[in-house]
Amino acid sequence: MRDSTYIKVFSTARCIFHYFQIRMFHPNIGTDPQHKEGSWMEADVFLQDSDVELADLICFYRGWYYHWGIYDGDGYVIHVPAESKNGIQCTIRRENLVDVAKKVPEKTRVRIDNLYPAACSFYCNGLKGDLQRSIETQLEAARNMIGQTVDYNFLTNNCEHFVTRCKYGYGFCTQAGT
Repeated sequence: MRDSTYIKVFSTARCIFHYFQIRMFHPNIGTDPQHKEGSWMEADVFLQDSDVELADLICFYRGWYYHWGIYDGDGYVIHVPAESKNGIQCTIRRENLVDVAKKVPEKTRVRIDNLYPAACSFYCNGLKGDLQRSIETQLEAARNMIGQTVDYNFLTNNCEHFVTRCKYGYGFCTQAGT
């Protein structure tokens, strides 16, 4: 019990240290334009009424979970679709955002959520990643994967891992806690 208290105190102190270190070298964190979180909208009106920009992470409401894609412009997202040929491997695709939303007809709401606070938390805890990646680097990472087949794992390699890996250079999943 005592060892776990030391670990908690040490982890908290390390996080506070990293927070101040981040603030010193990245003073715009917290006011960064990447920290966007939009309102839920029907997919049909999302592209007209939202301020979606290249490389924004798009969250698709699916009921008990969220599906993720990275915005590639002209109404398209790059994502790891849930459908697969064998249940384990999925092919990364570039598809129309509205079409992706409508794959579950009764659940067509989408929003922008760049998961920036979560990325800061992972960065703060000493994990790899880059909070200041350029849009070009983010999209290049996603576009280079189009057509490639990846091993899908709900906990360690899913659609959210894919988009956060493209955006921040480190894949994480807030839904699975990984």
